[in-house]
Amino acid sequence: MRTQFCLLLLSSAMSAIVCGCSPGAKAEDPLNYFLLEVQRPGAREPAADSITLMVQPFPASPGIDQRELVFRRGMSRYEKNYYDRFVADVGSQVAEQTRRWLAQSGCLGQVLPPGSSVDATHLLEGNIAKLYSDFREKANAQTVMEIEFFLVDVRTRKAVVVFHETYDATAEIPEAKAESIIAAHNQCLAGILQKLEIDLRGVDFAAAQASP
Repeated sequence: MRTQFCLLLLSSAMSAIVCGCSPGAKAEDPLNYFLLEVQRPGAREPAADSITLMVQPFPASPGIDQRELVFRRGMSRYEKNYYDRFVADVGSQVAEQTRRWLAQSGCLGQVLPPGSSVDATHLLEGNIAKLYSDFREKANAQTVMEIEFFLVDVRTRKAVVVFHETYDATAEIPEAKAESIIAAHNQCLAGILQKLEIDLRGVDFAAAQASP
């Protein structure tokens, strides 16, 4: 009898935790899955330098949930939404969208996915430093995104970082709905990738290879 009572308490506690993850949500509510997706505007514009780039999977800084949407409610208070989730790890999604964007741009020649059997001349590494929806001011809710990029030349025996930059972006969230939040995430990502493409076109790869 005591064992059954303990199990009942444990079940009730777990239900309370699950329901508490999303304000107003019910335990029987279905999970919603979302995919980050951006499209590079304009025609392909090949660059003079042609390299072979492999985009590595992007890790995320501590505090960023790889699967659940994160809301900022106060100066140091954040919440995760258990019911609205990314369909795959957000780092993998951002890396794939980055790879597709750069491939469509033509600015770096061939752009390979992780695990390709082709030898790459360069690796693009990234870290998602910030990704959340800021609801501290309900009338001015916005998505916040920050990504740090490293372009690494691996043509020599010692890998060398030839480009390093951090980009941040914000986008308005017109409605407190998951669809609006994802649209704002996509807007931020597109803005960051546009800046990354512009800066990568300015890298002198010949000079980078010649440097010790």
